[in-house]
Amino acid sequence: AEVKTEPVISPFDEALDGLRKLKSENMETKPYHTRLADIFRMYVYRKKGLLSLQKTTDDLVLQLRELGLSKNDFDELAQVLRLGDFVKFARFIPSPTDNDKAFDTIKKSIEKIEQLN
Repeated sequence: AEVKTEPVISPFDEALDGLRKLKSENMETKPYHTRLADIFRMYVYRKKGLLSLQKTTDDLVLQLRELGLSKNDFDELAQVLRLGDFVKFARFIPSPTDNDKAFDTIKKSIEKIEQLN
């Protein structure tokens, strides 16, 4: 019998694919931010081996410091990841503008981390 294996998708392509799908779905704010953070966490896990899936946001942010992002990029990313926590745990409702900015920041961060190799 022939064994069909799934083509292995790169962490970068997987993340961009996840972001594309997320953008096309009209999700509630909380699941949207949860998914956005999960896409990012899965990317840094696959790309950099950072065990970010079980980590708190603060732990993750500490690990991200070592990736070599510029201070500005790092601060923006940390802010977005913390915003996701506010949405999840404090029932904070960000504006649609905040949601778009969060999306763009995560996408830009993934692209920059990809180039840092």
